[in-house]
Amino acid sequence: MAVAGDNSFGQQGICNTTTTANATVSKLIAPAPIITPLLDQTVCLGGNVSIPANVTAADPFAGTISYQWSLSATPVTVPVNPNGNYSTGIAQTFTNITGAIGSTYSLSNVRMGVPTTAGNPTTGASTFYRLTAGQSANACISTDDAAVYVTPNTQYTLPSNTVCAGTVTTTIIAAQVAGTGGAARTYWQRSTDGGTSWSNITANLDAAVYSVTYSTFSTPTLTLSSSPAAINGFKYRLVSTNSFGETLTSTSSVIAAVITSTTNKPQGIWSVRKVNNAYNGAAMTIRIGGGTATQTINYLPSGELDTASIKSFVGNKSAFVVTWFDQSGAGRNLAQATAALQPRIVNNGVIDRENGKPFIRFFGTASSTNYNSLNLATNNTTQAGPIFIVNEFAGSTGFILGSTSVYNYHSTPNSTLYNTSWTSAAIRNAVS
Repeated sequence: MAVAGDNSFGQQGICNTTTTANATVSKLIAPAPIITPLLDQTVCLGGNVSIPANVTAADPFAGTISYQWSLSATPVTVPVNPNGNYSTGIAQTFTNITGAIGSTYSLSNVRMGVPTTAGNPTTGASTFYRLTAGQSANACISTDDAAVYVTPNTQYTLPSNTVCAGTVTTTIIAAQVAGTGGAARTYWQRSTDGGTSWSNITANLDAAVYSVTYSTFSTPTLTLSSSPAAINGFKYRLVSTNSFGETLTSTSSVIAAVITSTTNKPQGIWSVRKVNNAYNGAAMTIRIGGGTATQTINYLPSGELDTASIKSFVGNKSAFVVTWFDQSGAGRNLAQATAALQPRIVNNGVIDRENGKPFIRFFGTASSTNYNSLNLATNNTTQAGPIFIVNEFAGSTGFILGSTSVYNYHSTPNSTLYNTSWTSAAIRNAVS
């Protein structure tokens, strides 16, 4: 009960009066329903509010009981006690909560502070709630208030971490959610079963079994001494506790995805020379200029490109690369089905060369969609591995690894592999 009522039951009763036929002599006043005092509540940020009401019909002949919950714009700024009777001592204005016409009012994922929109507790729940109870056959009503205080407990979000097996000193850094604070204590937990069960982290929690020790586990940054392949799939979360002993776990968990020595290898190898001795496939498929005929070109036993076969196929015409085969064994071939976007390898019967070695030449026009490119069939988003690029820029701009947007193939100046303004975050984060 936030505000004291005017009778022994704690509610404030209001009723319209009606007169009998003999109006100058008597009045009839119907009794209002009786509300058992509502209890004040202190809840954790992000928690749930439930305010049950027990209403008794004082007049059994006045019809069914009706309920309407409303919300104040006055803040509750201190913790409140269910056994107390909190009051600010100032007049309050209440706005009905749409649809709140049941005997219990409930709200999930509460936010601290007062509502920024009148009558909408989802925009702020730390305020006063009022129940107005009446009966269908008369205009008599009773009201009672409950104060709710939302503790400003600190919340955190966590990123996903991908690390190479054997990495020394891996850190997981939690980001504090804006507008939250007040945590009296923070600590980390670890799950080995995908989040079904959690264990509080201590320095040697995983030392014996996984050879991993932890430090700074009472701060928003967790430090792992190493990341062996055995901890692949472990989840970590940060827990904050406020001064009332209420806890709140981080809003998202982090998976330490460890790339093992098996997967920590080149995810694609493309070269005009054979660089993987275990590869026995072709080098590329080329298309003759001005036509649709294609020819698959292999490597010589020396590992060099079979340029004689290229010349025999092309003659004095140009040739363009349709498919550049992946030597890694992963099958990630680079291809371009659109003839106008295929890069060149032969110019009017002369093989494009640099320092005497054949190479694939890419052309493009700045600020246009006319960029030669060889593309993966699908984006490589599930594996990580090293990237090694040998590239020469012919002018002030050049071509790089990228994704589907035109500017993701283009960098300026020619001393960089990508442009920080135009290249997608996935490419920037992988290369930088």
